Amino acid sequence: MANISNEKALELLRQIIKQEGSQLAAARKLDVSPAYLSDILNGNRSISDQVARKLGYRRVVFYEPLKWQAEPKE
Repeated sequence: MANISNEKALELLRQIIKQEGSQLAAARKLDVSPAYLSDILNGNRSISDQVARKLGYRRVVFYEPLKWQAEPKE
């Protein structure tokens, strides 16, 4: 399985909501509160490790170097 973006993960959540028939039913299936699921969909909260695993993925966060960062002085 390939890596996916946050947008793709949100799309998968929306598919689950459609399959389950409501946000409430999807929240129950994902074992999260309806408010938490709503917050994820509205961009107020991040997808948790638990939800990512229910989608069949592992949540990974990483940091990249800033391109504008000055070279260190010797």
